[in-house]
Amino acid sequence: MSESNGVWGQGTEVVLPGGAELASNGDQYASLGSVSCTSAGNCAASGYYTDGSHFYQGMAVTETDGVWGPATEIVLPNNHVGGNPQAEFTSIACWGAGDCSAVGSYTDSGNNAERMTASETDGVWTQATEDDLPTNNDGTGGFLEGLACTGVGDCVATGGYSVTGMAEGMMLTETNGSWAQVTELTSPNNANAGSNPPLRWITPPESTHRHTSTTSDPPTPRSGSAPPTH
Repeated sequence: MSESNGVWGQGTEVVLPGGAELASNGDQYASLGSVSCTSAGNCAASGYYTDGSHFYQGMAVTETDGVWGPATEIVLPNNHVGGNPQAEFTSIACWGAGDCSAVGSYTDSGNNAERMTASETDGVWTQATEDDLPTNNDGTGGFLEGLACTGVGDCVATGGYSVTGMAEGMMLTETNGSWAQVTELTSPNNANAGSNPPLRWITPPESTHRHTSTTSDPPTPRSGSAPPTH
């Protein structure tokens, strides 16, 4: 949906990637949760959709001169789980038409939630890449869900990871197209050490309908946490 001169127009249905679950099957889910615009009518959005196997895949879609093109599935890192990767690109940032970065999370072959980054150049998305965690991680993964970019290959992403079962904040910096080792963010002085809640669920609150089979099972937690309550 686009706004022009303060007036919102009618919403546009985005064409999902080929192989998407058919709406007629009554089990199609899709959402675009993040959008970035570089000028009027030139935007990009990212999110997820369900494919024909009822698996959640990450996707992005680009608007050019006011026209939204079909969505594109972004290829996941090679170590993704063989079943449902529960993938989603939670944030996207663009600095030019067809030039963007996106961050999100997916499930790896060890059934851990992992973080990933992907880049679009001249309208073509690269395969997503799993990025490093701080060295004090406990091996159960992490996620990225915030992103801001100032130019080509210069971005900052934020998220969280697990340290002995507790959630910690982290920041990942991209410079000249290369993502650096992620850094643990220092908690405020009044943080209660040792009592941080476990990592959030792999699915956001608005997506609790996600499942790992043809039934509506609850989403897999990042590290044993309870479902979000909001």
